[in-house]
Amino acid sequence: TLETLIFWEEVDKDWRNWGYSTYITLRNTSTPGEFAKKASDFFLQRAVEVISLDPESNAANGYKLDLVPLRSVAFYNNNKKQYLYIITAIAFIIIVIAVINFVNLSTARSSKRAKEIGIRKVVGSDRRSLIRQYIFEAVFYALLASALAVFIIAGFRSHFYSILGTSVSLNILFNPSFILLFLFSTIIIGLAAGVYPALYLSAFSPAQVLRNEITKGEKGKRFRQVLIVFQFVITTALIISTLLISQQVNYIKTKDLGINNKFILYCNPSQKIWDHIDVLRARLLENPDIAGVSASSGQSGLRYNMGATSIIDGIEHSFRMLAVDPYYVDMLGIEILQGRNFSNELETDKNLTIILNETAVKEFGFDKPLEHQINFWGRTARVIGVMKDYHIRSFHHKVGPAALWYQPFYYRLNFSLTGNNMPETIKYIRDTYNEISPELPFEYTFVDEAIAMIYGQEERAKTIIGYFSVFAVFIACLGLFGMMSFTVQNRAKEIGIRKVNGASAGNILILLSKDCVRWILLANTAAWPLAWFAMNSWLGNFAYRIDISLSVFFQAGFAALAVALLTVSFQASKTARTDPVKVLKSD
Repeated sequence: TLETLIFWEEVDKDWRNWGYSTYITLRNTSTPGEFAKKASDFFLQRAVEVISLDPESNAANGYKLDLVPLRSVAFYNNNKKQYLYIITAIAFIIIVIAVINFVNLSTARSSKRAKEIGIRKVVGSDRRSLIRQYIFEAVFYALLASALAVFIIAGFRSHFYSILGTSVSLNILFNPSFILLFLFSTIIIGLAAGVYPALYLSAFSPAQVLRNEITKGEKGKRFRQVLIVFQFVITTALIISTLLISQQVNYIKTKDLGINNKFILYCNPSQKIWDHIDVLRARLLENPDIAGVSASSGQSGLRYNMGATSIIDGIEHSFRMLAVDPYYVDMLGIEILQGRNFSNELETDKNLTIILNETAVKEFGFDKPLEHQINFWGRTARVIGVMKDYHIRSFHHKVGPAALWYQPFYYRLNFSLTGNNMPETIKYIRDTYNEISPELPFEYTFVDEAIAMIYGQEERAKTIIGYFSVFAVFIACLGLFGMMSFTVQNRAKEIGIRKVNGASAGNILILLSKDCVRWILLANTAAWPLAWFAMNSWLGNFAYRIDISLSVFFQAGFAALAVALLTVSFQASKTARTDPVKVLKSD
C-alpha cells in the first residue's frame, strides 16, 4: 500500500500548484522529447479548461514542461556545473605549474648530474638510453606523487568533504576503470614533465662537462624564463580571483535584505496544526521570548512561491506573489509606504486585497496605486498598500514586481523570537506544537541559515580557490627557487669577482632580484586582464555585485612580488655568504 502525506486536501487536483517535484518513468515506446510535447499540450489544455487560461498569453508559456534526466537534476537550474568546470580547470593549471617546476628544478640541478652524464657517455652510453632513463625517472616521480596524493586524500577526506559540501565513496579508488584512467593520466603527466629535462640533460657532451661549459644559450634561458612568468601569471590571477570572490561573498552575506530575518524560524506544519492555528498562536504568544507567529505560502525572506499575470491598460504584466496572514508584515518588519497592512478584523480583506511592492507600482504605471485593482487567476483584488522593496530572491536576481495577498493558502508557519533563552524557547515551541499534532513532529529551519545555503556554492568556491591560490604560490616559489639556483650556478664566477671587488650582500641581492622583479611585472601585465575578464564574467551571475577595484590588483601584484623577493632573498643570502675564493678556484 502506498500512502502519501499531504498538507491540504485536493492538492493533487490543483492545476495551479507548482510546489512539488514530479518524477516520471517512461516506457521504452516513448522518447523524452515526444512525451514532453504531449505532456505540455495536455497541461496547457487543462489549464485553459480549469482556470480559463488564455493560450495566447505570456502566462501560457509557463505551462511548457521540460524533462530533466535524473542524473542531471543536481545540475539543473543552478551554476554547480560551472563551478565544477572552474575547479577542474584550476586543478589542471596546478598540474601544469607542477610540470613546469619539475622542468626548471631538473635543469637547475643539471650541474650535479653533468659529471654522471659525461662519464656515461665516455663509457659508451648513447643519447637515446639517457633520454629513456630520465623520462623513466620523471614517470616514477609522478607515480610516487600520485600514490602519496591518494594517501593524503584518504587521510584528510573528512576535511575535503567539508570543503566540497558532499562526500564521495573511496570505493571508486578500487574501480578498474578509475585505476586505469588514473595510471594513464599519471604516466602522461610524467612524460610531459620528463621530456624537456631528458632532451636538455642528454645533450651535454663530455667535452662540455670537462670544461664546465654546461649552460645553454639564450634560447634555453628564455624558455625557462617564460615558464617562470607563466607560473606567476596563473598565481597572480588566482590571488586576484580569491580576493574578489571573498569580497563578493562577504557582500552578499552582509547586505541588508530590507527585512528582519534574524531569530526567525519556520516549519511545514500538518493539517491538524492549521485546524488549530489560533489556539497554537495564542499559547505560543504567552511566552515572552516569542515575538510573533505568522503563516505564509512560502519561505519567509526568500522567493515568493506563486507567479501570476495581470492585464493592465492592455499590457500583460507578470509578478511574484506570496499568500500571507495579517501578522506577516509586522513580523518581518516590512515597511508600508502607502496605505495599510491587512486587517484581521475586516472580513473583506480576506482573498480580496493585496499589497504591492515599489517595483510593481512602477512597472504597472500606477500614479495612485490605492485606487487600482489587480485581476489575476480569474479573481479581482484591490490594492490596499504599497510596501518598500526588499529582496525576495538571492542577489543573483534583481528585485522584481511582487505582491502580498491575504489568502488562507498557507504551507509555512513562521516564528519570530526575541533571541533570549533560545534553547528553552525552541523547546517550548516544540512541546506546544507536538501536543497539538503528535503525528508529525516539529522540525524547523532558521531563515538566515536557509538564505545562507543559497550562497553555499559561492562560499565553497571561495574556500577551494583560496586553497588553490596558496598551493599555486608555494609551487611557483619552488619554480622560482629552481630558476634562481640555475642563475646563481651560471653567474657564480661573476658574483665571486663582484664580491672580491667589494660588492656587499645587498648589492648581490639587488643584482639577483632585478630579473625577478621584471618577471613579476611582466606576469602582472598578463594576469590582470585575464583575472578581470574571468571575474567580471563570474560577477555577471549576480544582479547585485561589488565593483572591481583596482586596489585588488595592486594587492595581488604586491603579494606575488613580496613572495618572489622573499624566495630570491633566501638564495641571494646563501650566495652572499659563499667564499669567493672557493668559487673562483673551483671555476
